[in-house]
Amino acid sequence: MRDVAECDKPLLILTRYSAEAAKIYELCEKAGYKTGLFTGWKIVGGVDALKNGEIDILVANSSKISRGFNLQIAHTTLFYSNSFSMEIRQQAEFRTFRMGQKHPCLYIDYTAAECDETINKALQMKKGLLEYIRDKKLSEVI
Repeated sequence: MRDVAECDKPLLILTRYSAEAAKIYELCEKAGYKTGLFTGWKIVGGVDALKNGEIDILVANSSKISRGFNLQIAHTTLFYSNSFSMEIRQQAEFRTFRMGQKHPCLYIDYTAAECDETINKALQMKKGLLEYIRDKKLSEVI
């Protein structure tokens, strides 16, 4: 909750699991924040409430919110947990990093020893490989 208090609002908090999102939502509500929840099984407030300023924090499942939403109103994203999917991670980052964004985007990862460290290392390796392939000619990659 300390990090939530220090971040600019509106704020996006993304989790891998819906149960984590629900618990974080409860904690934010208990701390007095106007909070929305967007998971595969429950929506409270939601994306429009964030855009309209009705809520300060949107807690969401990263795989559910990673496509089709323009959330450039927020410029800080807390990743509470990640999956091994580079596509979901990049798409989740692109929700705030869009045309119309007026601030630098900040992405903060929470990392538990071993499990999350392994996931974050895998994501970094995938990102490096993607950048390598993107920057080379096809003949150099093959």
